[in-house]
Amino acid sequence: MGNAAAIAAAFGGGLPPGISGTNERCTVLVSNLNSDKIDEDKLFNLFSIYGNIIRIKLLRNKPDHALVQMGDGFQAELAVHFLKV
Repeated sequence: MGNAAAIAAAFGGGLPPGISGTNERCTVLVSNLNSDKIDEDKLFNLFSIYGNIIRIKLLRNKPDHALVQMGDGFQAELAVHFLKV
């Protein structure tokens, strides 16, 4: 069972609103982070709920930004959908 099918099954046969399951981009730019309180481990714990984490990079030239590379585009789409404020 693929990721999209597993998520659809968890939601009663359909994907959550706003999730297409066809996104191919797997890197998420995270912004507005509190650089005094956030680190790679905390971001890993937050994003790993939505899929496999390949890499996390805190941007040193922009301390309130990070890049999170997910296992595939569908996982990235789930994370963005459920974590955006």
